[in-house]
Amino acid sequence: MQRLTTWVLTGMLVLGVGVLNAADESAKPKKGQGPKPGEQVFAVPDTIELSAEQKEKLEGLKKEYGEKAAGLAKQMNEILTAEQKATRKEVTAKAKEEGKKGKELRETVDAALNLTAEQKEKQAKVQKEITALKLEVMGKVLTPEQLKKLTPTPKKKAK
Repeated sequence: MQRLTTWVLTGMLVLGVGVLNAADESAKPKKGQGPKPGEQVFAVPDTIELSAEQKEKLEGLKKEYGEKAAGLAKQMNEILTAEQKATRKEVTAKAKEEGKKGKELRETVDAALNLTAEQKEKQAKVQKEITALKLEVMGKVLTPEQLKKLTPTPKKKAK
């Protein structure tokens, strides 16, 4: 009887560890997925290692600036029509299947959306606000050396 109890408890322990590990993995964004809308302001590139103190500070700033960041993400999303949103989703999925990433992916999606001049202007304005908020938040968390990694220096054009 004691042997059976040991086996059952061991099985439950293994199952519990597996469930916890699966829950932990699902909380992390999958490779190729960026931060959720509104969270891009708080996203730190993989090239920057944060100390425990910096992570704690960033969490506090998420509470302080979270609503503003979410509001800007909502504004950005409201610029597109329902049809454009559907097109964006479709084209993004197809382009990712084709292996497109980063700038190439963005350019492909932007070309498919056929944005009006007014939409482009609104997007640029909101993106400027998002960037300013990100720099403000990161300026309160990162060291000067880390900030340099966050904002790469522009490349000089060859003549």
